[in-house]
Amino acid sequence: MGAGAKSFATHERWTVRITAQLYRQGDIQSALGRDISPGCDRFGTAESSALATSQLEFLRHVVRPMYETLEHLEPRVGPYGTEIDRNNDRWTRHNDTIT
Repeated sequence: MGAGAKSFATHERWTVRITAQLYRQGDIQSALGRDISPGCDRFGTAESSALATSQLEFLRHVVRPMYETLEHLEPRVGPYGTEIDRNNDRWTRHNDTIT
């Protein structure tokens, strides 16, 4: 979750790494004849659109609320929220160009 509050370049690198790991998990589940976990199906949707959409959902519904809660406890967390918002904007623009 911390990568969501880093610069977009760092956030994107971690997103690609984690997504590759999730896809490998889905490949293993598929090979074993099991249901593929959400977010782990590399063939479920258009890859770049799915990546942007998944990051938007993750940033909006997991990362941002967590940092808002932390900011109440520690105000110095505030600048990280700005970076999360910037990353959200970047993924929104990316998603708009491919949908």
